[in-house]
Amino acid sequence: MRRQLPPLNPLRTFDAAARQGSFTAAAAELNVTQAAISRQVASLESYLGVKLFVRRNRDIKLTDHGRRYAASIGKALSIIDDAGLVFPSRKARVNTLHVQAYNTLAQFWLIPRLQRFLESRPNLDIQIRTSVEHVDFERDDIHVWLNFGPVNRSDLVVVPFLQDAIQPACSAELAEAYKGLGMEDILRHATILHASHRRGDWNAWLRHVGVTNLRPRRSIVFESSALVYEAATKGLGIALVQLPIAQAQLSSGQLVPLLDGPLVRPLFHQIVYHPSMADFPALQEFVEWIRSECVSTEAEARPS
Repeated sequence: MRRQLPPLNPLRTFDAAARQGSFTAAAAELNVTQAAISRQVASLESYLGVKLFVRRNRDIKLTDHGRRYAASIGKALSIIDDAGLVFPSRKARVNTLHVQAYNTLAQFWLIPRLQRFLESRPNLDIQIRTSVEHVDFERDDIHVWLNFGPVNRSDLVVVPFLQDAIQPACSAELAEAYKGLGMEDILRHATILHASHRRGDWNAWLRHVGVTNLRPRRSIVFESSALVYEAATKGLGIALVQLPIAQAQLSSGQLVPLLDGPLVRPLFHQIVYHPSMADFPALQEFVEWIRSECVSTEAEARPS
C-alpha cells in the first residue's frame, strides 16, 4: 500500500523547531533563515489541517497537537538517522556559521586571523556579511554579530572583546615631512581623515590632549575606517586609527604613530548573539576563539 507521507522537508523543519523551542534556533541548526522555518511550518500545518505552534510575538509554544506530533516525528526521524550509521563512509554534517561585522573589523582584524580558527574545523563553513546596520536576529540570517556601539536590546547575549584605543597615524613620508614641528603646528597644517561612522573620534582625542579651538587645513570624510586607513598609507593625511584594528599596518610601517597621547576609552567591540544560540557548538567555539585572540591583540596594541 502506498504511504501517505507529508512533505518531508517541512517535517524536518518542524522537528528542529519543536526540539529547539525557537524558530531562530531551528534556522541556525538547519542553516536557513528564520522566515524559511516559518514558511515550512505553515506548509506542514496547512497539510495536516491543525495548528502545531502558538505564535506569541517572538516566542513559540507547541499546541497539544504539536506536542503529540513532535514526539512521534522525533522518534521516526531518529530511526531514519540511525539507519545511516550502517555506512561507515557517511560524511560528518557540515555546519555553517553566519557572521556580521563592520567592514574595517572584518578586513583588518578578523580575516587575517580566521585561518587559525578554521584549520582545526574542517567541517565548518562560514559566511561573513559586512554592514554597520543593527542585526535583527528574528529577521536576519545571522548567528553572531561583531558590533561596536550600543546594543538596544536587553534580551541578547553581549560579550565585550577588543577595547577601543585611538591614536593619530600617517604614512612614513608624511611623518618625515612633519618632523621637528609641534603638535599644534602639525594639526594646523594637516589634512585630517575621518570615517563617517566615527566622526566624534577626533574631537574626543583633541580634548584628551588638551587642544581646543583648532581648525585643520582640510578634512576629508570617508564612508569607512578601512578607506581612511588606505588613504593614510597613501600619504593623503592623518588618520585617527584604532590601535587593535590597525596593528598590522603599524607593525609593518605602512602607518606611523604621529603624535603622543593615545586615548584608551571604556568602549569595547562586542560579540552579540541570541540566547537561543547558546547550544550551537560552532558559535560558542567562535566566541571562545575571538576572546583568546584578543589576549595577543591587546598585548601588541597596548600603547607604550
